[in-house]
Amino acid sequence: MIRDNEFYKNILNIKDDNIFFDDNCYKMDKYKGLDSHFIEATLSYDPEICPLCGKENISNSIVKNGFKPTKIRLLPISNAPAFLILKKQRFLCRQCGASFMAQTSYIEPFVSISKDLKEAILKDVKNNISLSNIARTYFVSITTVIRISREADL
Repeated sequence: MIRDNEFYKNILNIKDDNIFFDDNCYKMDKYKGLDSHFIEATLSYDPEICPLCGKENISNSIVKNGFKPTKIRLLPISNAPAFLILKKQRFLCRQCGASFMAQTSYIEPFVSISKDLKEAILKDVKNNISLSNIARTYFVSITTVIRISREADL
């Protein structure tokens, strides 16, 4: 039998082993007046080096320092908006005093749209579907569709 963690990873196409789903991580709620899907997960790991100063994590020189929740827009599920509420681990480097957050290949740093959603939008842009139809289909703004297509140089 497939466990909840693996089930959600397969459904959402997540390959990162540092993302964990708890039991009862799914809920349906309203967002901007629409019934929406919300799935909660945690991103955590033990960093090997500080990305800011480059020092190795030796004898707890980098410590875990709480979590920061981020709302990541996913591909729609059953024609309803879907979001991943990802609690990202915060770290504090005791050597340089800087803090940083856990990163994942599932989303780019400082971005709140999954790579799968970006790829779907780009596919529709390449197929000459109107920007307003793309925005309506994926529950994003027309500006977001334009920005994603410009980032890809289309």
